[in-house]
Amino acid sequence: MSKRLIFALVLMALALFGLSACSPCDMVAPGLVSPDWREILDPNAAVLNWNYTDSCTPDNFEIYLSKDSNFSVIEHTGIVAGNTTTWTAPVLDDAEEYFWAVRAKDEGVYGPQSTELRSFLRGLSAVQVIW
Repeated sequence: MSKRLIFALVLMALALFGLSACSPCDMVAPGLVSPDWREILDPNAAVLNWNYTDSCTPDNFEIYLSKDSNFSVIEHTGIVAGNTTTWTAPVLDDAEEYFWAVRAKDEGVYGPQSTELRSFLRGLSAVQVIW
């Protein structure tokens, strides 16, 4: 094989790898879409949505819920494929406020977590928490 052909093959491999893979330096924090701040969710279908503006698709997203705004205790976590931006939470305690965050994960490396602090209330009796 000629040096020119080897060089061309190496450049093609690097270009393909660069277009298809994320690296920790180019992963961004997901943006939270819904639920909105302190929204009351259906007790049987607490669905969370976010967006991801990076040009690459990570392997997964990790979603985590906490009753503490500083996430000192994580109540629930979930993993979804990187091409998904929706997650349905498991059964949650009624009338509780849950804070939520999302972060991308690619090749075993986590990106930054969503920067906006948001929470939601679960269940119809959550109205009592607001008052």
